[in-house]
Parts: sequence; structure tokens; C-alpha cells
Amino acid sequence: MTLTGNAAPLELTPDEVAAARSIGCAFFPATELQVQRLTMQRRIFTVDGKPYLLSRNGSYFETVGTLRALLAEASARQAAMPPPPAPPEPEPEPEPEPEPSVMRAAEPDAIPLAEPEPVEPPARPRRRRAPKAAAPPTPDTPPPDELPPDEPPPDEPLSDEPQPGPARPARIRKEALPRWKTAGPARRGRLKPSS
Repeated sequence: MTLTGNAAPLELTPDEVAAARSIGCAFFPATELQVQRLTMQRRIFTVDGKPYLLSRNGSYFETVGTLRALLAEASARQAAMPPPPAPPEPEPEPEPEPEPSVMRAAEPDAIPLAEPEPVEPPARPRRRRAPKAAAPPTPDTPPPDELPPDEPPPDEPLSDEPQPGPARPARIRKEALPRWKTAGPARRGRLKPSS
């Protein structure tokens, strides 16, 4: 690592870039504005002359000091690890045994096969219910087949206005007193007001 000034970006060699990537660091290209803002914080690194930001978890950008500590720790771990064992020499493959020169009898053409398991019959289809029978036509109403297609059946209303449902009992109105004159249970309809 070479540093050409106190606030200059750190130039990384290809070996340092590979070591940083091996410990989980990601390099992001830096914009002009980021270079201006983050150079004094020593968070800009240059690789092949291009400015980059470095992050381990994708959110915080690492500083020069942090990267140096990470690279030193990674190189110490690498030095402490024993070298990988040499790959074992492959054993020579055994030669295949020659087949005996005994003539085999021809296999018969028809070999009786085991009987297949009986298949369960498919489940019965579900029955559909018959549609409800329509009410028999009254003597003054012709059957629906005989109605002219232009006219609606006599049972249907002629207007598009909603028809009232079954009649509700009429509400018996009491003497109309202003609401402010009635109070408490009488107002809620629990007591009869005194006349």
C-alpha cells in the first residue's frame, strides 16, 4: 500500500484487492461528489487509477485504517494456517477380469410375468341434486314458454325502482316533544314520559 499524501486516496495493488475481496469486502465506483466529500475521511481507494469505495456489509464505507487492519488480520490468519496437504497419488486402476469363454444358453422369449395388482375401481361420481320445482302456474298466468319475448313476466315489477320488502309494523309515535325536553331513561325509550 502506498500513500502519497495525508489525504490522498490509497492505491491498492491487485494482491490487496484480491485479499480484500476474500474477506468479504465489495468495491463500489465512487462519483466525483463522493470523492470530494470522502477523501478527507480517507474512505476513497484507487484501483488502476479509478476511485472506489469499499464496504463489508453494503452500508458503511471502510476507511484506510480499517482496511489495513483487516488485511493484516487476514494475512496473519493465512500465515498461521498449515499448508494444505498434498493431494494423494491416484491408485492404478485394477485391470478388468476377462470374461470366461463359456457359452450361455439362450434366454426364452416368453417369460411369465407376475400378475399385476388389481386396480381399484374409480370412485362413484357425485350425484347432483335436481333443481327445485317451480311453483305451478296460476290459472291467470300463462306458462313461461307461452309468454311473448318482448314483455316481462307479470311477477316482475315494471319499473327499475327498488320494491319494498315485507311490510314492517308501523312505529307508533308518541307525543312529539323536543328532544331537549326529554332526559335520561325516557329519552332512551325505557320509561314512559309523564304527561
